[in-house]
Amino acid sequence: MRPLEMLLMILIPFGILSAVSHLIPDLYMTPKARGRAGVTLLFLLNGVAHFTNTAAIAAMIPSFVPSRLGLTQLTGILEILAAIGLWAPRIRHLVGDLLVLYTIAVIPTDIYAAMNHVAIDAHLSPAAYLLIRIPFQFLLTGWIYWSAIHDEEWVRRRRGARGSSPRRGSRAGGAPRYARAR
Repeated sequence: MRPLEMLLMILIPFGILSAVSHLIPDLYMTPKARGRAGVTLLFLLNGVAHFTNTAAIAAMIPSFVPSRLGLTQLTGILEILAAIGLWAPRIRHLVGDLLVLYTIAVIPTDIYAAMNHVAIDAHLSPAAYLLIRIPFQFLLTGWIYWSAIHDEEWVRRRRGARGSSPRRGSRAGGAPRYARAR
């Protein structure tokens, strides 16, 4: 999949859902949920591509890796499951963490494909593809972190677990910050 197509798969759902949320307040979605919608679309379509374009994707994996076709299909299944898992509140952060690790882990396959002139995109040379794809991987990683992992509730729980700072809106004595004196 081309980086521009991947970028559009993230941004178009975000834009459409933003417009819908603005025009129809009853259908409001948080910005992070809109961001997850784009990530979901990207990983669903990319996961399906692991089955429809198996040989081309397997060619990106170094030849010393055993069962490249099987690994391609396995990662396709995992990408589809991850796309679905982004919407399960109990595992969203775990899925986000795993997707961040996955987007970093596939960078060596992009480098291998470029160095071995694997035909990834007929319109770009492998070096040009690599120069575009790797920065996109980092953008995608940041988008996943923002939309699936980092939220205020998660940060508060993490801080509370370490006991570093009191909850927002409360004082050290436990009284709410804006409580009226009686």
